[in-house]
Amino acid sequence: MFCSRGFFASKVIQPVLTNRTVMDSNAGTAPATASVRFRNDGVLETHFGDIDGQWLSGIVGSSQAGEYELIVSVSSGSFSSGSAGTYNLGTSRFFAVTIGTNAGTKTCVFSAQIRRIADSLVMASATITLTAQSSNA
Repeated sequence: MFCSRGFFASKVIQPVLTNRTVMDSNAGTAPATASVRFRNDGVLETHFGDIDGQWLSGIVGSSQAGEYELIVSVSSGSFSSGSAGTYNLGTSRFFAVTIGTNAGTKTCVFSAQIRRIADSLVMASATITLTAQSSNA
C-alpha cells in the first residue's frame, strides 16, 4: 500500500488574467474614476467590486501573493494613480484614471503580467483598458 505524508497537501496555484475594459461614466455632474486593484489576498478589484476568478483565486494570504510580481507596461494614455513598473504582489497595487467634472474622457491602456518570482515564469497576462468619462455631451 502506497502512503506518503503530505503527498496530497500541495496545491498548484495558477494566476488568471483576462483582457478587460473598466469604465466609469457620468453626465458631467461629478468627476469619474475607473480603477483596478491587484489585492494582496489574490483578488482583482474594480471600482464596481471584486472580479471572481482573477488574478490569484484561492491563495491564503499576502505571503503567497508575495511569491508573484506584477509587471505593468502602458501602451497608450497615462494613469492618474499608479505607474508602469514591476511590483511585488505581497502588497496591493492600485491603478486608476480620473477625469474632472464635465472634462471629457481619459483613457489608459496597459498590459499586466503576473510573473512567479522563483523562476521568472510569466504565468498570466492581459490588456486592461481604464476609461473615465465626465461630460454633458
